[in-house]
Amino acid sequence: MQTSRFSCASENSPSRDATRTVPHVGLEVEVVHLGATTPAVIEEMRDGGRTLIAAGDAYVLSPLTAHYVRAGDPYYGVRLRLSRSTID
Repeated sequence: MQTSRFSCASENSPSRDATRTVPHVGLEVEVVHLGATTPAVIEEMRDGGRTLIAAGDAYVLSPLTAHYVRAGDPYYGVRLRLSRSTID
């Protein structure tokens, strides 16, 4: 599993590390729609990772929520949840 590390430190708080799964082809994901989840796999990446193809649908990175939502849907529509399982 690929992850990115971001430092979340401020002057008054201790340093903390946060991780976020970096999407890549072959990564297991879940399609989330109204609380129901369907397993899928990332088949293709476009636009430098801003658009993902999974289960035959395109999902774009929402600048508002930083979630991948189905292309053409509102920010609260069908989205992808990146799994934390290991696939290499």
